[in-house]
Order: sequence, then C-alpha cells, then structure tokens
Amino acid sequence: MWLRTTDGGTNWTALNPGNMFANEDIRSVAARGAIILAASHNSPDNVDVDRGGRGGGLFRSTDTGATFTLISDGTPNRLPSGSITDLIADPQVPTRFYAAVRTVGIFRSDDTGATWTNITGTIVGFDATTLRPRIGAFNNGANQALYVGIIVANGTLGSMWRSPNPTVANPTWAQMDAPAIYPPVTGEDSAQGAIHFSIVADPTNANLVYVGGSSISTPPFSGALFRGDGSLPRGTQFTAITDGNTGNNSTIHGDSRKTVFDAAGNLIECDDGGVYRRSTPATNAGIWTSVNGNLNCFEAHNVAYDSVAKVLMNGAQDNGTNIQTATGSLNWTSLAGGDGGDVAIDDISTNGQSIRYYSSQNLGGFSRATYGTNNALIGAVAFPTLTVQGGGPALLPQFITPVVVNKVNGARLIIGGTGRANPLPVVTGAAYESLDRGDTITALTPNSPVNGLFSGNPIAYGGVRAGVPNAELLYYGSGNTIKVRTVAGAALADTPKPPFTAGTVSSIVLDSNNWQRVFATDGRNIVVSNDTGANWTDITGNLNGFGVIRKLEFFPINGTDCLAAATDRGVFFALTTNLTMWNRLGTGLPNAVVYDMVYNAADKVLAIGTLGRGAFLYNVPAAAVPPAPTVALSLANLDQNAPTITI
Repeated sequence: MWLRTTDGGTNWTALNPGNMFANEDIRSVAARGAIILAASHNSPDNVDVDRGGRGGGLFRSTDTGATFTLISDGTPNRLPSGSITDLIADPQVPTRFYAAVRTVGIFRSDDTGATWTNITGTIVGFDATTLRPRIGAFNNGANQALYVGIIVANGTLGSMWRSPNPTVANPTWAQMDAPAIYPPVTGEDSAQGAIHFSIVADPTNANLVYVGGSSISTPPFSGALFRGDGSLPRGTQFTAITDGNTGNNSTIHGDSRKTVFDAAGNLIECDDGGVYRRSTPATNAGIWTSVNGNLNCFEAHNVAYDSVAKVLMNGAQDNGTNIQTATGSLNWTSLAGGDGGDVAIDDISTNGQSIRYYSSQNLGGFSRATYGTNNALIGAVAFPTLTVQGGGPALLPQFITPVVVNKVNGARLIIGGTGRANPLPVVTGAAYESLDRGDTITALTPNSPVNGLFSGNPIAYGGVRAGVPNAELLYYGSGNTIKVRTVAGAALADTPKPPFTAGTVSSIVLDSNNWQRVFATDGRNIVVSNDTGANWTDITGNLNGFGVIRKLEFFPINGTDCLAAATDRGVFFALTTNLTMWNRLGTGLPNAVVYDMVYNAADKVLAIGTLGRGAFLYNVPAAAVPPAPTVALSLANLDQNAPTITI
C-alpha cells in the first residue's frame, strides 16, 4: 500500500498503483510535485533475498502515484535492469537525481528520472558479485562533490570514490581510502554492509564525507562512524568521530543505518540503538547525545513472561537480553549484550520461584538464573554446560538458538542447534533434549539430513490429553516436515507433509487440552491435524495475504478456545468453532510486524514482541468472549489506526 500526505503526516491518502510493486523491496522514494521516483532493491545476496518480483528497478510516476512506469528496462536513455541500491537528489537542482544500479554503476538524470546517463567512468568494482553500492549526498556549496561507497560480496566496504565534478558529461573520479567500519571477517561469516552502511557528504565542505558501518573491533565495540577528507593523501583520509575523537569521549550504538545533516549543521545518526546527534562533526571537539526521547523503537524478536515476578523478558536485535524491572514498568534491566538470543522461563517447577534462560547471539553466555516473587536474583547465575550424552555431535548453535521449556515438566528443555559435518559447508541438523535444565543434553537427531535444520522456533514440547500430562511429547519442524514423539524412548517419526506452499515449518502449537490436535505454519499457510499429524487440513482462510505468519499460540477465552497468529500486520485470532474465519485480536497493538508471542496460562496473558515497536502484554479477556467475526477480514477493512500501548 502507498500512502501520501500533504500536511506533514496529519492526514494520509491511499494511492492505488495496481499490482506494480508486488514483492518489490522499495528502499528509496523521492517526490517532485506530481513526479514520484521509487527505487527497489531485490538482490540474491544472503541478506536481501530476491522476493520474486521483477528483480528490482526504478519506478516513475507522473500523476502523483496513480500509475507507475518501470524505468529500469534496458532501453536507450533509461536505466539497465536490476536492483537500485541507492537514489539521491541534487539539493540545488530539483530535476537532477543519481542512482546506483547494483552490478552496473552510477547513473545521473537531469530530467527528474525520465532519462539517465551512465557516469561510472573510471570507478572499478561493479560486477555480478557487487553487493550494495551506495551514493553520498551532494555538498550544498558552490564546489559540489559526489561520493560512492561499494559494498562487495563479503559484506565489507571494498572501495570509496569521489568525483569533484559529477554534473558534467564525463565526471572524473578519484579513489579514496576505505575505512575499517566492520570487524574482521572470519570463517564462513561475512560483514554486514548489505544492511549496516551509511554515507553522507558534508553540506558546507565539499572535501568531507561521513561513512558508517557496524562497529569497531575492539572494546567498547562502539558504532563505527568515520569522517573522510578528500583533500588529504591516500592513507590519511579517514578519522573516527566517536569515543576519543569527541569532546567528552561520547560514542554511539553499533550498526549504522542512515546519516543526515539537520538544519543547524549537526550530524544525525540512525542505528540499532536509535537516533543520535553529533555537534560540529567536522572537528574532534563535538559530542554525541541521544535524541531517542520517548521513541519506542525496540525490536523484540523473542519474548517470555514470568508469572512469578509478573514481568516480561525479551531478546532484542542488537540490544541484548532484557527483563522488566517491575510489573508494568517502562524500565528494563540488561542481562546480556550483543544480539539477544531466545528467552525462556520455567515458572511451573518451584512454587514462588522462576528459572530464566537467556543468551546472546549463537547461544553466547547461555545462562540459567533463579528469581523470586520480588524479581530479585536468588543465588548466582549458572552457566549450563550442555554436556552431550550418548556420543552425539556437539551442539553448534544458530544465530538465535531456540530454547523451549517443557509445558508440564519445567526441568526439561529442547534446544534447536545445528551440527556441521566436515568438510564445510555440509550441514546437518540436531534437536537436543535436556532433562536437567541444560547441564547435560542428548542429540535426538544426530545424523539428520540438511532439512533437519530449524527455522524460527517450530517446537512444541510437553502436552496434556484428557487431563493426563505427557512430558515426553515432542513435535518439531524439520524442513517441510514435522517430527513427532509421543512416548518415552520412541524414535522421532516424520508425519505426512502438511499442505504448505512456502515449505519450511516455522511454528507449531498444540491444543492445550489435547496434544493430538496440533497446529503448524510455514509462514504462509496454517494447517491443523486432529490425529497427531497423520492428516492435515488447511485453515488459512481469510488470513491469506496478511504477510508472513511467524508464530502461533493457542489459549482459552472464557471457555472458548482460539488460535492466534502473529503476522506482519499484528495478531489475529480464529475461534475453534470456525478456524478459517480470522479477525484482529484485541486493541492497542500497532499495525506492525509481530516476531514472537507466548501465552502464559497462570496469569492468562499473551506476551508479544514486535519489529521496532517494542514489547506488549495482552490480558486475555475472562468476562466475555470476543464476538465471532461475521464479515471476512480483508486488507481493505483492516484497521490501520490502532493506538499504541507499549510497555
């Protein structure tokens, strides 16, 4: 959906350019009156996966967005086909634009995007492996300059270029230094230039450019932001503008996304920690200050709820693992740094105590901590050894490693790891079970093929049927199949493949009263089986088209059970009396991507983690059942204006 405002965002008008942008990843938009340019970047790299659209390109409208034309069609005087990785405007000439075509080069338009000229000239580094070339904005003075940074296949900044005359027919280019804005690349890993790169030119000095990346490689691992001076000789051009190169040793968070200048000449930095302001960026005397204010822009990709202390815990992208300081508090305590891992809480084993599990990325610093009703730590934090029993492969974690507490026996865990066979990159998957809270583990699938890998958190562990608990029960997603174990000592068996369209199982949940009824999703379709996976039925119904379905949950509402689905547009529910009719669950949740949700039966609450809008808590109604929807939900009648209540 395209929206347009003419009053600073107070009111919005929906535009309807048809199906022109289906599956396109729009990265930049520029408007000049009735003319609108939209740049799409769909690349086959490991971060920006091709979404099945046209492969990216530049789209142009001359009627304020009513219709668009693809300009990247390869015809003379237009752009070649392919991803547009950057689009910027000349701040002095309204009709002039510059675009970067991922594998081809830099192009200029002097007629508001209607026709284009290749000005790549002597720049080298554009080929089929080029990941993401980016363009630095113009200097606004009389002496203008254009800067280009080229992110190469391993995600690092391969080269920097500067042109002092980008508006002429054949601009000249000089190569600059490439500052160390990413930690060293080792093994199979790559740097993060595809998503963490920023570049902007100084508005008053044509020699200066500012470039940001992920982080410096030494403590305190601050954000990497450098000032470059094109008038200096190679080897001396870039200087860090954080930590010791400020007036008070101030710094910024890692993973730069965007830098701009404000009207007062301050540098504004947007990164995974929020928004920061740098005074006098052209010197080392300026300082950094946070301007986050009351922004609730947290990315909570995993959540858990503690019914003992009545608080939420989350794993956050690049902001570690955190716990609420008190019930309903807006303040959180950091438990671990880096990228937060999966979080899990056992609040059923010991009366008046909860056991919390948390880690950083790749299961780093995996911890087990016991807390009381006052949210205070009881004793020291333990670090489970995860000692493998029975001769299975060592647990090799995923970036976010699933950790799931058994629903009926809190001392038991399932951990979703991977095993890597030599020589690389042959990969095998392994589900690990612990009966002693992580001290020892057993590989349940020691020689699983490649489709044994986990995707997300598709695990259901422990269940109840006819009032009888079954701690041995285990379902987990393995590629496009689901494995199941119902009794102790039994081998994991594959169920028949569900009728999925996307393929990889991403979430599984059980009927809380009958573990034979299981629900699963591959991110696109939702299916149900009433016989432990022997037969499957599609129940996606009118939820089709609402984006990626990342998590399912099952819970009762005043005697009527419902299934909830976390989607790109919030959380929706279907009553078990009509599992194909979906409607929005509750009010107050923003129309945002929901990464995770967990139902806590003790307190009858649903914890929710979103992309960029923080963590939420939904109190499941007990006094009245939400009315069953009688009109099919559609994108047209979806409420876009729900108020935000972030906790």
